[in-house]
Amino acid sequence: MPRRFLLPIPIAPTGSVVCLDKEESRHLARVLRHRPGDTVQVFDGQGGWGRAVVEEAAADAARLRIVEQRQASPPLARLHLAQALLKGDKMDLVIQKSVELGVAAILPCHSRHCAANRPSVQRMRRWRRIAREAAKQCGRLWLPHVAEPEELHAVVNRFDHVVFFWENGEAGEAPSLPAKGDCLLVVGPEGGFSSEEAADLCAQGAIPASLGPFILRAETAAIAAVAVSMFRLRQSVTSCFLHKNPAQ
Repeated sequence: MPRRFLLPIPIAPTGSVVCLDKEESRHLARVLRHRPGDTVQVFDGQGGWGRAVVEEAAADAARLRIVEQRQASPPLARLHLAQALLKGDKMDLVIQKSVELGVAAILPCHSRHCAANRPSVQRMRRWRRIAREAAKQCGRLWLPHVAEPEELHAVVNRFDHVVFFWENGEAGEAPSLPAKGDCLLVVGPEGGFSSEEAADLCAQGAIPASLGPFILRAETAAIAAVAVSMFRLRQSVTSCFLHKNPAQ
């Protein structure tokens, strides 16, 4: 299978020659050892994708000639993950797996029981690199955004449909998700949400939900929340296009 490379600009018309950035160029030339004439897959992180032929395999500025160009339609619905900051490399795992599962953005946030410090510039770069590599690996056409950390209430205020996962949330079937537009999933830190925070979230219109009878680690809860919600969302979106035969 041809390797995928992220273009630094929207995909150009067939026949155009584009240069990869230093990180992608190094990966192409030094890691994968591509040579002129090799065919690779490319995408621009904005729905554009296609095939390209390596013109020059320079480790600092590889050049590709576009031989096929396509543009995908944007998704009808998008899931965003507001994850309370976690300690150590737990955020790395949450970002990687939530990107693989299909979130549109990861929104790190501060909550009352957060034990993690504000991430450094280097850590933010690492998180965005993880998101980029995960998007390339799993075949995504849109590059998910990893935002700068904000206060939880500020993130929640920007969304009309919010579901927060809490050990004391409503058990049973997960809340329905809109088939169109943006939806925010909120997952707490290692210490969970306080009762006061949960009440504040409900006052902001957020819907409490449970992931079952067991107490999950924060990183496990985030991955499970995204997986369950993505499954529910795909069911909802698919139902928009399924029409039963009236004779049945």
